[in-house]
Amino acid sequence: YIKSIRLLYILPFETVFSDESGGNVKTPQREYLQTGAFPIVDQGKILVSGYTNDASRVCGEGRPAIVFGDHTRCIKYVDFEFCMGADGIKVLRPKMEADLKYLYYYLHSLRLPDAGYDRHYKYLKRTEIPLPPLPEQRRIAAILDQADALRAKRREALAQLDSLTQSIFIEMF
Repeated sequence: YIKSIRLLYILPFETVFSDESGGNVKTPQREYLQTGAFPIVDQGKILVSGYTNDASRVCGEGRPAIVFGDHTRCIKYVDFEFCMGADGIKVLRPKMEADLKYLYYYLHSLRLPDAGYDRHYKYLKRTEIPLPPLPEQRRIAAILDQADALRAKRREALAQLDSLTQSIFIEMF
């Protein structure tokens, strides 16, 4: 009887990730447009904070990335062409063969210390990343994608229920 053993590597953050923030043109918030050709991702809570029409500001040739808000600790999965907002974000891509979505979910699960408006990347760099085989990473990411989709539908249903409750209340009076 042979038992199947799955390999799991636990690697330092800097072995897994490359910080590709340097060399990209950053867009100051005062230059954000309401609409435009290229979305701007910054360290705020919402995924896209504004737009620009300047193609020279596209980050990393439009390759998917994880964006980490150095001051806010916000972690975003960006799978579209984007431009960097002003200071305070790190653009992370894997240095090795790894599923970016799996890495996003892992980083999202971390509980980094809250140091106020201090830089938090130093804490992120001290973490270790568990890396199961690539098919397992993809399986885990797919399950978490489904969970995220369910959470989004639940939020939408709750919002509609709130709207219905308000309508019924108004109709009663």
